[in-house]
Amino acid sequence: MTKPKVQTFIISNRQKREEMIRGYLDTVPEGATPKMISLYTRIPQSSVRGMLTRGILGIENIGVHGLYRSVHKNRDNHIFSYNFHNLILAVHLPNYTKSTVQETHSSVLVNFEFIIGQDSRQATMRISTPTIDGTNYPINISSISLAFELFRKLIKQHADTEITMNDTSVKSIEFNKDYENLKLEGVNSITMENLIEQFKAYQKKDKLRIEHKMKIPINADDLIKLLGVKC
Repeated sequence: MTKPKVQTFIISNRQKREEMIRGYLDTVPEGATPKMISLYTRIPQSSVRGMLTRGILGIENIGVHGLYRSVHKNRDNHIFSYNFHNLILAVHLPNYTKSTVQETHSSVLVNFEFIIGQDSRQATMRISTPTIDGTNYPINISSISLAFELFRKLIKQHADTEITMNDTSVKSIEFNKDYENLKLEGVNSITMENLIEQFKAYQKKDKLRIEHKMKIPINADDLIKLLGVKC
């Protein structure tokens, strides 16, 4: 009689931990490492890593920097409900010998600034959105591959060089998402920082905006794979 009770307890405890891990990963569509999962669920990191290695139903390994994420029918809806702005792309052009190039463009939809430094031999492009009636209207995340395509064409035009996403670094990018009819009480904004990102929640008239700003560069190809954006 004792043995089945012990087995039942072990199974129940394992299932509870799996539910905790799935619950946390549902809140981070971009994925999380075993260390991050351990921090937020308070499950020992070695246990989290072992459970993920053996496999948990509904969770997959993204294959980028050891990240894991939830897998379900609405996963794409979660990530594609985010927008982005203030994207800075950069690539080194070791064979560039021409003069400095600086090109800007502004419209009601998007602003971009493209630069190739004569001495640095580095090309950068910053994409932002204009402020209309006091509000920045960001770009849907599905357009992130179009931003790279514009960068690629400008480099081909000015430096006669073909680049790939694997050559390109994302120096900075801000992801955000709006929640209608939500309001912060008592404060206008909340900011939290960790080693890799800055998180902000702030009030925008009748909606609450959450924002994730990357603090460390990431390879563009890795970012595209992480987001699951089709190119």
